[in-house]
Amino acid sequence: MKYDVQNIDLKKILKIEFYKRDELTIDLICCEITFYGECQNEIFFFHEEALEWSDILKKVCDLPNFDKNWREKVVLLPFAENRTTAFIRNQ
Repeated sequence: MKYDVQNIDLKKILKIEFYKRDELTIDLICCEITFYGECQNEIFFFHEEALEWSDILKKVCDLPNFDKNWREKVVLLPFAENRTTAFIRNQ
């Protein structure tokens, strides 16, 4: 599903997680953004090969307490998912 990056409401973001997926010859860096929804929370999935990848990162990196070191935590150990929470909203 394509999501319009310009319409991402930063106030509705509950959590941002980054991780790697083993794609046999490469590791694909992925991101899941959990949004607060009226009936239930919604999770949007993006990966580093998506056209909007850099736009998404620019948009979310200014969230308060966003872990700007998420990339080194995810890529350092090969062949491991290394799931890292870069942002979680205190409720």
